[in-house]
Amino acid sequence: MPGLRCDAALPRVPDRPERVVTRARTARDDGRRPTPSQWIDLGGRGKFKTWQLAGTRYFVQHCGHPTANYPWYGERPDGSMITSGKDGRRGMAFRYLDDAKVAVELDHAGMPGAIALTAAHRRAA
Repeated sequence: MPGLRCDAALPRVPDRPERVVTRARTARDDGRRPTPSQWIDLGGRGKFKTWQLAGTRYFVQHCGHPTANYPWYGERPDGSMITSGKDGRRGMAFRYLDDAKVAVELDHAGMPGAIALTAAHRRAA
């Protein structure tokens, strides 16, 4: 009938307030960038991409998962992984290639874990 309102077409006010999702900051804000002249591109594309720190056996690799949120990790000469944890061993991989490269450079310089990314790790470091 003309003149009747259809309540189903009107937007509803939520019964409860929307929750705001907060996440720990995972991007560095210290301004460090990798030194381009120190990195050798070993080829590959996308998930097969590998970089090597010149003159060392340190590598940065992609985890291989095509939709990974944190795909980049460093690899030490002994084969262990370099992650975002406060000691450079326990933690997540890196979201950005530059972060992984800086972590490897710092690890090679004897400062493992200097790139701790999460707020909890930064407080503990």
